[in-house]
Amino acid sequence: MTTMVDSTPARRRIALGFAAIAALTLASCATQSRPVAQVGPRTITAADLVAFASTAHGQYAWQPDSAKRMLLDDLIRRDLMLLEAEQRGVTQDTQLVLVRHAAEQELLLGALTEQLAPQNVPVSEAEIATFYDWHRTEHHLQVIHAATPLMAGQALARLRSGEPFRTVATAFNSSGVVPPDGDLGWIPGGAMPEPLDTRIREARVGELVGPVPAGDNWFIVRVLERRAGKLPPLASVQAEVLAQLKQRKHRAVVQHAIQTLKDEYRVRLEPGGGQELFMRANRPAGDSTAAIQAEDSGVVLARYDTPAGEARLTMADALGDLQSQSDRPNFSSLPSIQRWIESRVVQRLVVIEAHRRHLNEVPDIERAIQDRVDSRVLQSIFEAQVTSRLHVTEDDLRAEYLRRVQSPTAPPYESVPPEVKEQLRTFVVEGQRDAILRVYTDQLKRKYPVTVHESELKRVQLPPPEIVPGMPQG
Repeated sequence: MTTMVDSTPARRRIALGFAAIAALTLASCATQSRPVAQVGPRTITAADLVAFASTAHGQYAWQPDSAKRMLLDDLIRRDLMLLEAEQRGVTQDTQLVLVRHAAEQELLLGALTEQLAPQNVPVSEAEIATFYDWHRTEHHLQVIHAATPLMAGQALARLRSGEPFRTVATAFNSSGVVPPDGDLGWIPGGAMPEPLDTRIREARVGELVGPVPAGDNWFIVRVLERRAGKLPPLASVQAEVLAQLKQRKHRAVVQHAIQTLKDEYRVRLEPGGGQELFMRANRPAGDSTAAIQAEDSGVVLARYDTPAGEARLTMADALGDLQSQSDRPNFSSLPSIQRWIESRVVQRLVVIEAHRRHLNEVPDIERAIQDRVDSRVLQSIFEAQVTSRLHVTEDDLRAEYLRRVQSPTAPPYESVPPEVKEQLRTFVVEGQRDAILRVYTDQLKRKYPVTVHESELKRVQLPPPEIVPGMPQG
């Protein structure tokens, strides 16, 4: 097979397509940073240059002067395109409001979660030893899963009336969380979520335990028998035990934080809201008249209190979330729909609470949100002005092949296999994309004046390059 190896120095970094341009959306890191270039009204600082260099991952030639120049050139192209997008009205696109909202939700969720439940949960040696000891005992379990406390109560009533555990389990275990017959087999202590795990370890053999809440679920459990487990020495598995225990403690703290938010903001699901969403979600897709949209805005699925008063999650809000997010409820299960509605409220509470704590004003978060918006703007302008102009012909592929395979013994172009032609196509597309982008941004330079402060550029100290395995250096 003929292999195309790109040995030109310029190819040691990713071709300047959208993927590279989108990665350049870095705002100024500090107002005091020295300006190295001015692009119309936008300023590129030394901090911008250093910040981007730290994320370049070996994509640039790392001779200091040439690296700085290439980095700066790409940042200038970024700002030129953002300025043009602004003038064309791309930045006013309603879709960008959704992009900003989604980025804000995601980033504030992470920031608030880290504040309420830090990842680095402290774990003592005594806790490690205790958690390890729990695994010394294995429990043969029968389990019934219920999505609501009401369903769990119904299952428990049937068990207490004398129905066999397997029969009741088969009637309730339809979600796939546990086996249909309820037989979970042998489970070591410490393997179940709390507080279920503690209840199992403390239960008598044959005793019905529950209903026990664990996250958004409810369980009824019976321990059929116990036996000693076979464990390797603690010293040989201490790292794994520590990781499991940290994850377990972190999950518990997160669940507690979510429940605290729900309690503080008094989250209430509207009676019948789940059924309303089920019926509306199954309405024909084309059924979206203005009257129906107004009706959706008036249907309340949940209520919660905020500092500004009572707030509502409406049908319109839920339908918007269904369209913009991959997380969808199981519409065959009413409890699943209700939990999904509650999760949409919790997502909104996180944003409210993060704003109350002024996390949205943290510079890194503000910058990251703007980066997401800029990335979408760049994607739009890049596709319109660069990608749409790409045109690869068979003659282009042949010329690329002849340029790369300069050997009298090389097979003719017509005989190369399809995978080699695809590789050639990639090279041609990269070349065309780079050329079109340069021509386009050169035109923009005549529209938006660019000034480079050479003396300041020389003073910039780039971070040492990250060594990427297999990448030529120097």
